[in-house]
Amino acid sequence: MTNVKTKLLIIFGIIGVIYMIIHEPIRILDAVTLLPVKDFDLSISIWRIIFEPIVGPMLFYLRAGNPVEEFFMLFIWIIIAAFILSLIRKISRHSIRKRLLKWVAMIPIAFSVWLAVLLMMIFAPLPSNRIANHNPDLILLGTHSHTHYSHDGLISQRDMKDWHENNGFDAFFITDHNHHEQTLKFIERQRQGKVSPDPLILCGEEFSGSNHILLLGFERNTITKGFTDEEAIDAIHDQSGSAIVAHWFEGERNSIQFYIDKGVDGFEIANQNDVFYPERVHKAIVQNCVDDDLLMIGSSDYHGYGTACFTWNALKIPGWHEMDYDDKTQSIMSIFRGHEQEKIQVIIYRDRSLIPKGQMVVSPLYFIYYYFRGLTVIQLFSWLIWIVIMIQLTNRRNTCKLCMYLKNHFLIRYGILGGIGSFILIATGLMLLAKVEGLGAYNDIHQEYGAPITLIGVGIFVYSLILMLIANKTQKK
Repeated sequence: MTNVKTKLLIIFGIIGVIYMIIHEPIRILDAVTLLPVKDFDLSISIWRIIFEPIVGPMLFYLRAGNPVEEFFMLFIWIIIAAFILSLIRKISRHSIRKRLLKWVAMIPIAFSVWLAVLLMMIFAPLPSNRIANHNPDLILLGTHSHTHYSHDGLISQRDMKDWHENNGFDAFFITDHNHHEQTLKFIERQRQGKVSPDPLILCGEEFSGSNHILLLGFERNTITKGFTDEEAIDAIHDQSGSAIVAHWFEGERNSIQFYIDKGVDGFEIANQNDVFYPERVHKAIVQNCVDDDLLMIGSSDYHGYGTACFTWNALKIPGWHEMDYDDKTQSIMSIFRGHEQEKIQVIIYRDRSLIPKGQMVVSPLYFIYYYFRGLTVIQLFSWLIWIVIMIQLTNRRNTCKLCMYLKNHFLIRYGILGGIGSFILIATGLMLLAKVEGLGAYNDIHQEYGAPITLIGVGIFVYSLILMLIANKTQKK
């Protein structure tokens, strides 16, 4: 007990030292100038504060530049740490063979837990930090999102609307890939009062040409399949909309001037799926947009992965809340049509610096540094409370017969843990597969993800069951 208490207190001491020495609050920045902005700050959910040690790290990984890769590297570190501990603990009492067997048996279970937590990060309603807008003349607009009517979207139109509302948006475009008929139908339901009026939904499309191009402001259904870049841009201009080059910095297809010559209205300067890109690219986009009077916008590019948002467009539209649907729509589109960049501020949530690709192996160290330095005092207090709770639970575990039994029978312990992980995997996989039939030709990601997740879950369940049977057979002997 004393040993565990000492370790937990040392951990909290390290956290406290990190906070006191290197504390730097999370910043809301202008994506163009990279300077702090006024009028906005963060609102932290009371549920996040209460469960900070549980949900805080998951939310932090959701905002990473490469969340899956970084989270997987954490898994690798845990596996290696478990291997090292298996070799150095209780050497006099356990053979090398038994310790290696224990470590090998743990790997599939650890993977199932890692994958289950990853799925929770994506699908669970985690209490993410929310932006707070203190200027009544500014509205927050989303310009890039995909529902399950996109081939790579995970969530329904209503869930998409709820996500934008939860993240402080006053309006947003749905930009499903290469079509917008379903978006127009959803907007019509909002006009008829069948869908709540806030946030406002606008019609767009992400056109897949030589580069992805956002076509914003469709008023009627236009079939763009097979269009050239020029034809797609002309089609949206014919409806008084705008064409914005999406995440050009991802691959840098053709030159910036190439798209300017085709008549685009602007470029994404920030996209939360491409959080970090070279400074030279940032400068090139800014300079070309300034020189040619083009728009610079930011996009959440949301496909349904997790609750976190860290890119918004703040538009200056006085009297927004007194307008009806048509006036709100026109007030937004007039800013885009007029290239009124002075009325648009792209703002981003910044809580870390880039982890270089070559240093991904040490990303867990980056996580510790950047995560803990951005916490508030009350979030650190939540950590302290949970550490005290863990100390108390550890103390009781040493007197609990069931706990002692599980401690001494690692196969039973692994089997139960694997069973929990497999349940989460199977439930998530079946949930995705249940949506396949109703989406027709619009979506393939539910089948693509749902089938393997379900199969992995079944495999882990069988493996866990085998561990339990082996443990039972060993006990009888």
